[in-house]
Amino acid sequence: ICVISGLARAEVRLRSAIMLQAEVLYADAHQDMALLKLPGRDYPCLRLRRHDRAPVGAPVYAIGTPVETELASSVTRGIVSAYRQEDGVNYLQTDAGINPGSSGGPLVDAAGRVLAIVRNKIVAKDVEGLAFGVPVGELTRDLGIAAGHSRF
Repeated sequence: ICVISGLARAEVRLRSAIMLQAEVLYADAHQDMALLKLPGRDYPCLRLRRHDRAPVGAPVYAIGTPVETELASSVTRGIVSAYRQEDGVNYLQTDAGINPGSSGGPLVDAAGRVLAIVRNKIVAKDVEGLAFGVPVGELTRDLGIAAGHSRF
């Protein structure tokens, strides 16, 4: 969270291109994640999946803003490839197309429920389709939120 670490506020751009000032409620530099609170109420939102472990092979969809804001809300699809752990952090591995700018976006199941937040992908000469997200269960435990009962 190099951009948010130590900050009390952050700027958020909505799909409608409206810019809002958000309050930083929680930031975790180790997981490179933050929870932001927008002013007002009733923003459209995605639901969290109640059980964070979708089966290996289940279809997933990554929503992100690859490269530039003109490509906002791009959707790619893939599957849950595996579950991994590194440095005490659990990850969901997927082959969904992840591009620069997609990190921080949701990885959703076929019902549109958030399974994970996209973290990164491996970029190497002979590597393809190797991306990772932090499962909702990890985030809800860290944030003290009951999955399915919160709005991000």
